[in-house]
Amino acid sequence: MVNSQDQTYIGDPNPSFTYGLTNNFTFKGFDLNVFLQGSQGNDVYNLNRYYTEGGIYGSSNASTLALERWTGPGTSNNIPRAITGDPNQNLRVSSHYVENGSYMRIKLLTLGYTLPKGVLDRIYAKQVRVYVSSQNLLTVTKYDGFDPELGNQGGSFGIDRGIYPQARVFLAGLNIGF
Repeated sequence: MVNSQDQTYIGDPNPSFTYGLTNNFTFKGFDLNVFLQGSQGNDVYNLNRYYTEGGIYGSSNASTLALERWTGPGTSNNIPRAITGDPNQNLRVSSHYVENGSYMRIKLLTLGYTLPKGVLDRIYAKQVRVYVSSQNLLTVTKYDGFDPELGNQGGSFGIDRGIYPQARVFLAGLNIGF
């Protein structure tokens, strides 16, 4: 029987390290700016999975993982049966909902082209640069939630309470100097 003697602290919301890397490349009028950002070695308690896997709220929706739930001998050993009230207390806080929160994100990517001097002289401009840019273009992670970059949610670090993920932004622009 599991009791209070079996309880221990699990997971660590503090990353071993965080990092950022930026670099600029130029070649024949083209310029590329890349900013990578991430963290390594932190754990996240995925509270969303807690709510959507167990069926503890009779009238609420469950995730598709509930389709793989325990339904009898020979079925799932890691997703509890879906039952209102959970008489076996399968949904206690446990390591089942602790996930690796490490990630690497392309935070900013910009590609631009500056017209050569010969073209600028013909249009009486000092500079013309065309560019496309993206923020939060790609996140590489093993985390199952929406966004592993949680910050402080409701005074709790490392607990994913279902915040909306960071938006992916695309923009294009034109800089003209006379």
